[in-house]
Amino acid sequence: MLKKYVINVPFTSMYGTPEVGEVISQVIMGEIIDVLSFSSGFAKIVAEDGYIGYVEESVLREFEVEERPIAITKEPFSNAYSGPTVKSKLIFTLSIGSVLLDKGKEDGDYRLVSDFDGREFYLHKNTLILATYPFQYERRGCKDILKTALQFLNIPYFWGGKTTFGFDCSGFVQTVFKLNGFKLLRDAHMQANMDIFKKFYLGDSELLPCDVIFFGKVKIDHVGIYLGHNRFIHATTFNVPKVQISEFNYYWKEKTNIIGRLDVARLS
Repeated sequence: MLKKYVINVPFTSMYGTPEVGEVISQVIMGEIIDVLSFSSGFAKIVAEDGYIGYVEESVLREFEVEERPIAITKEPFSNAYSGPTVKSKLIFTLSIGSVLLDKGKEDGDYRLVSDFDGREFYLHKNTLILATYPFQYERRGCKDILKTALQFLNIPYFWGGKTTFGFDCSGFVQTVFKLNGFKLLRDAHMQANMDIFKKFYLGDSELLPCDVIFFGKVKIDHVGIYLGHNRFIHATTFNVPKVQISEFNYYWKEKTNIIGRLDVARLS
């Protein structure tokens, strides 16, 4: 059985080789991962979504998987302070979905939490979901999925990114669905092959809000979420590199490969 580790920094990049280079994905604070090997200050890991890559060994802490109280950030960004006030020293800023250890104490509007070294700090209580590890987001409907997607509008595009500090296309879609209780794989072509979706081609059925549009005629290399009214939202370098809403016009229809729709029957 592999020993479990946890990420102990706000987020860190994953690389394809044991050196700092092209970012292939990211992992965030509190994410539980498996380590396959260590090499020259890097660890080859398996992230929670099954993605394999290398991270710097210094970001990891050994972790015993057991029931324990946790606090999960629910805002796009949450500031961690040294004391229970915004006037206190800023420790760091966390992306949505970061997991911390809950210390069970409040001081005014602030909740005392800690990282996985036991370092304590405060976050505003209204930015947190209090839960018990292991945790799974509740499955929600299309209205909530679109609400989540829209709150990330204008987040910068970042190749390999899957945090609110920067998304790539599939990291954006994966994060939106994760926060609403649906676990997707990391890359767009992987997501397109998942049984969680019913698949159909453009023209075979009318598009509905929350349909996932996969682009790339030869190989799927882009993905977005249909909003309705001939618009979709995606993280893209098109025009301005950011999460943006685009018209689903001739340009994008010509690039469309297949559409994915959540298979409610399969999920029930």
